[in-house]
Amino acid sequence: MKMSKAKETFVEDVIASLSEGVLPWEKPWDSDIGSAYNAKSNKKYKGLNQITLLIQSIANNYDDPRWLTFKQAKELGYTVMKGQKGTPISFFSFYDVDSRELYTYEQVVRLTEPEQLSVRVIEKTSYVFNARQIDGMPLLEKEEKSVVNFSNDLLRDFSKTLINEMNVVVREGWHVAEYDNRRDRVNIPDKDVFKGENEYYGTLFHELAHATGHESRLNREIRNKFGSDKYAIEELRAEFSSVFLNLDLNVSLDSEHKTNHKAYLQSWASIIKNKPEILFSAIKDAQKISDYMLEKGDYEHLKELALINERNDESIYQLYDEVENDECEMEL
Repeated sequence: MKMSKAKETFVEDVIASLSEGVLPWEKPWDSDIGSAYNAKSNKKYKGLNQITLLIQSIANNYDDPRWLTFKQAKELGYTVMKGQKGTPISFFSFYDVDSRELYTYEQVVRLTEPEQLSVRVIEKTSYVFNARQIDGMPLLEKEEKSVVNFSNDLLRDFSKTLINEMNVVVREGWHVAEYDNRRDRVNIPDKDVFKGENEYYGTLFHELAHATGHESRLNREIRNKFGSDKYAIEELRAEFSSVFLNLDLNVSLDSEHKTNHKAYLQSWASIIKNKPEILFSAIKDAQKISDYMLEKGDYEHLKELALINERNDESIYQLYDEVENDECEMEL
């Protein structure tokens, strides 16, 4: 089956980057770019599209996570700059071969089973432009950014909740980081062995991503022979899940840790080149895995608490300043 333009571009970018010893998505881990999203719908891009737009952001030094189609930019009163090239992304539409109507996913779900028989899924390519390619878009303010900076305490709480809700044992003090699927247990070295707390959590997320494959969770085949396609897919799933989680949680990793990620993925470069479908399968599954982990870790609730605590802290500091100023005036 012929690949879409978006997928062709993505595979070419990934293989070229890995061949040059570069991880195309590594820079956002220590920048404020955050997860790419559509500026009109405010919806975050998922899976392949998310990685594709991150690659383009790094390659072109875009420091803005907002993207729009040419039509959307025009509808919002903006203008795509002359000579700018759009980035291809994939999306799916539903087409009724009998009525020749296009449906949204929500509409298809409401159809009866007999009505769904004439519906076909069509993969289409759309071109989007970054905010830096568009004239008239207001500068992005801090409160608009889609990623909340977690403190170490909140990151710790997220991980603790995630482990409890997944009902998986995490054993610290081990000599290697691994997921033992026979015992359904994550083994990991002590925190003080790592260069920093973020490096510890980055490694933990990778192993917990493997643990989601247990039959009591997402139930996928994880006991695969080393070197097989299935083994490669599972390893790529865990790596991309870790990438997605690091972006959502704003986990910054040091250069040594990112070099390890790079070497890890480079080892699969030849497999990706010969069988690109492995890459797409891994990314699709990785999105499901990271969404599952964010839900189990109660990410949205913790994000709300972080914002509330931040506002409360600001109010307390403001009140303290007012009291201090009043006392100074009384002394005068």
